[in-house]
Amino acid sequence: MSEDSGRPEDRLIGPRGVGGWTYRRIALAAFIVALVAAVAWRAPESLGRFFAHLNALIVAITLAVILAYVLKPLADSISDHPFWGAGKFVLPRWAATLFALVTTLVAITLVGVMIAHPLALQVTRLLTDLPRLVQVAMHYAAQMPEQWRNVLGQQASALAATLPERLTKGATAAVGLLPYLVELLLVPVLAYYFVADAKNLRQECFTFLPRRAQPVTARLLGDFGKVLDGYVRGQLILCLIAAVVVTVGLTIARVDFAVALGLFAGLTRAIPIIGPVFGAVPIVIVVLGQLGVTAAAVATALFAAMHVLESKLLMPKLIGDRVNLHPVTVIVALLVGKEWFGLLGMLVATPIAALVKVIILHSREYATSLRGED
Repeated sequence: MSEDSGRPEDRLIGPRGVGGWTYRRIALAAFIVALVAAVAWRAPESLGRFFAHLNALIVAITLAVILAYVLKPLADSISDHPFWGAGKFVLPRWAATLFALVTTLVAITLVGVMIAHPLALQVTRLLTDLPRLVQVAMHYAAQMPEQWRNVLGQQASALAATLPERLTKGATAAVGLLPYLVELLLVPVLAYYFVADAKNLRQECFTFLPRRAQPVTARLLGDFGKVLDGYVRGQLILCLIAAVVVTVGLTIARVDFAVALGLFAGLTRAIPIIGPVFGAVPIVIVVLGQLGVTAAAVATALFAAMHVLESKLLMPKLIGDRVNLHPVTVIVALLVGKEWFGLLGMLVATPIAALVKVIILHSREYATSLRGED
């Protein structure tokens, strides 16, 4: 052994490494540091793509749930009764769900093909005629008090100026959905499994829960189903009624753009409380521009009567008290949904708020049961 072999410097810097670290460990540590730095460098862009796909996934799951509640009544009726006559043959659940899915998609496609051409023509003509309609509305608004006239004039001018730009942005956003085509194609697949295999999905969820939490969770999921079933089917029926009634009424009154305005009224009806008001405004303006003040007043009265009829008669029958929320709670939920997910957020804000209320009620029940056990 040489004289210098025991010096501290030789123990710290040796042929196999530095400070007890081998060169392999040093290389691995350098690689990890470089990888973390690269991830941190690209983090904003990567997180942006992640949240974009996460939003697309949430939209796909939401649409799949809506489609599932549309398919469920038909699938239930087919799978619970003999397929023909008084025989004993009953379609299995998967076949009944597949039949319901194909029938619904074919019906939606046929309706879309039937109204696509007249709808496109009427939308084009409506956009061309929009400045004249705004001028007519401003002419009648000139007879109002000055304060109201200024506010309405500013709103009408802003609408006429920004509507083409908003439609262009909407078309651009629709084209921007193409990268998320996979998520959209998953919608019917997810809806099929939600209906055909709901029992197994529920049992699989229970495997991740402690045994004493399973009864409360079962009641929670049951209430979830009742709320969503009543709300989705009720809203779809109300939207269909609004679209058909407005289209037929405007056609009888010989108002132009009846199909486009009726479809707009049906779509906006899906947004609680403010949707019917938002849908009625352009229709009243078109009636005012074509038929005059008296017809516009009659249209306004009919919209008010239809809204009262829906809220007092149809909604209790179709939805019942399952979505038992105060109007202020609904409006706050709509605002929060709009800020987070835009139009889709406004569409799903009310049922989500109702589900949160159900979760809170069952959480109290679960906490009470735990205190009782202690």
